[in-house]
Parts: sequence; structure tokens; C-alpha cells
Amino acid sequence: MRWTPRTYLRLFLLGGGLLLLGSGLLGGELFEILIGSAGAVLGGIGLVAEWRDVSD
Repeated sequence: MRWTPRTYLRLFLLGGGLLLLGSGLLGGELFEILIGSAGAVLGGIGLVAEWRDVSD
């Protein structure tokens, strides 16, 4: 996998999304859960797509 600025953005989305999701789950904040889930899903999908693109 090539490490580009887009890769770092996807890692940031995944990591930050998981942290926000965890914070929302612990605090019971629905908005944090939704935003964290969206960030984690987008980051994860982006990383998987990038990984699959390079492996082909």
C-alpha cells in the first residue's frame, strides 16, 4: 500500500471515528455515536478499497 495523504486521512477517520463512537457509547450521546460510526465506516471502507486496489 502506498502511503499518501489520502491514506492518512482515512486512518484519521477510522481512529477518530472509533474514539468518538466509544465516547458516545460510554456517555450515552446519540449524536457522538452517529458521527463516530459514520467516520469509522467511511475510514474503514476507504482503507479496504485502497488495500484491494493495490493488491490487484
